[in-house]
Amino acid sequence: MKIAYVSENDSSDLQNWSGLDYFIKYSLSIQEDVEIITIDKLTNNFRNWLRIKKLFYNITGRRYQAIREPRLLKDYARQILERLPQDIDCIFAPSSMPIAYLECKVPVFFYTDSVFDEMIDYYPSYVNLCNETLKNGFLAEKKALENAKITFYASDWAKESAIKHYHVNPDKVKTIPFGANIFKELSETKIQENISNRSKTECNLLFIGVDFKRKGGNLAFEVAQKLNQNGIKTKLHIVGIPNLPAKYSKDFVKNYGYINKGQSEGKAIFDKLFSESHFLIVPSEAEAYGLVYCEANAHGIPAIGTNTGGISTIIKNDINGWIFDKEEFIENTYNKIKSAIETPEMYKKLALTSFEEYKNRLSWSVSGKEILDFIKSAM
Repeated sequence: MKIAYVSENDSSDLQNWSGLDYFIKYSLSIQEDVEIITIDKLTNNFRNWLRIKKLFYNITGRRYQAIREPRLLKDYARQILERLPQDIDCIFAPSSMPIAYLECKVPVFFYTDSVFDEMIDYYPSYVNLCNETLKNGFLAEKKALENAKITFYASDWAKESAIKHYHVNPDKVKTIPFGANIFKELSETKIQENISNRSKTECNLLFIGVDFKRKGGNLAFEVAQKLNQNGIKTKLHIVGIPNLPAKYSKDFVKNYGYINKGQSEGKAIFDKLFSESHFLIVPSEAEAYGLVYCEANAHGIPAIGTNTGGISTIIKNDINGWIFDKEEFIENTYNKIKSAIETPEMYKKLALTSFEEYKNRLSWSVSGKEILDFIKSAM
């Protein structure tokens, strides 16, 4: 099967969209009898005009999203058609945007983690949007859903949002979780070894995120502090925050700043943290999905998050971690960690089932196969 993989960005760039553009394409490319034809790095021919529009709206105190501008998206569609081979079987995109105004004879599919209307006032970048962006965003999303033979979402939250806001036929939308962005899968033997070697005298919590507030860094800190105050020696390892607020600089907190895991030194630090940490704790205020929970599970680390956005599709309570409502997060997380640390066999079982969830649900090889099966059934 020949699949045209369409993206406005450079799909070989691991820094783009947390590596998702690359790994979604990778998940399809490793499937049997699949040939990927890449059509990416689309040209923004309206950059200066869109920059002026954005500046105007900034002055008025409103946010403007250039990516949803119909004129730009129609030009993206033109570029795709010009580069599209004649013998292609279908088109696949890691976003609704490049295919929103695309008109072609072959089936179109896209795969993403959210829908426009559900993101409004949810993520900070979607607060105070101008009326033009609200109109453009709804229209582009609606047209993309109409164009798609099947739409794939990373979570039930996103899938249900598409049905609710755009009245999509439920048969046309499927939930397939994103996989963990890792190149080399650890063996079960190595996972068991890492679990056995984790400290028996100190609980290591791992927080990863570049937005300390949105990712709930304050709650992670409160949990670590409560554990220490109640006699459970705990270290909170923070990754991704270059300038940690001074009030969080305590002796039980170790801040690594930003780490580039694409470099050998950064990878070594990540490998060490993933092998030694007992839990990942990222209690986000808003989260469309949360790849880091999958990556934690891939290393046999239970993940702890909040009940928001797409997180509940990843984390299943008492199987690969826990999710709690924000209001009860500190107390409930403290109690669960305390029980697990004081009962080593309970912790070991949770860590192993976390790895099983990765292998069975949260890996790109599994996701890619499910996507391809649906594509074939729709052709």
